[in-house]
Order: sequence, then C-alpha cells, then structure tokens
Amino acid sequence: MLRQNQQTSQAKRSLTFSFLVGCFLTLFSSSVFSDTLRIATDEWCPYDCIASQNQGKVGYLGELLVETLGARGHTVEFVEVSYSRGLQLVREGKLDGTMACIRQDAPDFVFPDFALGKSNSTFFSHKDSN
Repeated sequence: MLRQNQQTSQAKRSLTFSFLVGCFLTLFSSSVFSDTLRIATDEWCPYDCIASQNQGKVGYLGELLVETLGARGHTVEFVEVSYSRGLQLVREGKLDGTMACIRQDAPDFVFPDFALGKSNSTFFSHKDSN
C-alpha cells in the first residue's frame, strides 16, 4: 500500500512538472524561441524603403514582413544593400531574405503563391516632344 501511494505521488509530481513546463513554454515561447532575421533592403519605395532615408518607414512590404514574422516571435533587421548585392548575399547564406524581388532575377528563391504588389513603368511626354 505504501509503495502504491509513493508511485501515485511520484506520478502526480511528474504530471504537475510536465504541466508547468508546458505552460512555461506556451506562455514564453515567442521570447524563448525568437530569433532575428536579416533581410536585404534597398530604395524602391513604396514597396521597399530604407528607413534611415524615409523617416523610419520601411515600405509596405517591410511592414508586412515585420508584422507577419513578429506574430511568430521573430524580429527583423533590415540590411541596406543594393538589389543585386542583396540577391548575392541571400544566395551565399549571409542574409536570410530580401524584399521586392523579381522572379526572373531569382528563380531559385521561394515566392508566395500570390503577388504582394505590382509594378509598371509608364513614361509620359508632351505631345510635341520628340
């Protein structure tokens, strides 16, 4: 009988400990498992902006990235480099990603299933201009 009570007591302590660890991991998982992702950024507003040149604004793609990854416990560090240098650094594994990337420039990258923006180049001139 004493042995059975000891086993029951140990099982309860083990269950309580497991429950407390589970609660701890659930409550603090974003801080315990968070990391910083380094993302290449260049100046192509409004998609991708350099914060130091735009009153702290990172463009709407940067804002989406910060919100989405922040909700999953990550932080984002934007690294200011040229577009082509950003692609190279991501391929070399020195940066975690880039924004406002064109599929034709990086067919080896992972892209979302739907476009987050669209860019068109349109040129205007006076009707009498050659």
